Amino acid sequence: MCGTLKLKIMSKVFALDGTNNKAVVVTYSGISTLTSYNTEVAEYNHNSNTMTVNGIYSATTLKHIKKFLEFYGYPPMTKQEIIKKFNLTENI
Repeated sequence: MCGTLKLKIMSKVFALDGTNNKAVVVTYSGISTLTSYNTEVAEYNHNSNTMTVNGIYSATTLKHIKKFLEFYGYPPMTKQEIIKKFNLTENI
């Protein structure tokens, strides 16, 4: 008889403090993804310790991104610093 392979997939879901549940973080397979108003706007890779920001789509999304960055240990940054650090174009 063949052995049975058991996989345990860990995931964690939480809302960022101070966002009225509009910014949700889902961690799955070592990657935490920030979803702001149903749009994936950033992700943190726990394995490589790298952050990716996909874009700044509104003033509120910018606030959510700032909270996400600070949650993962980044210093407080201005909008222009985030744009420069993550090679973004200015959307708002």
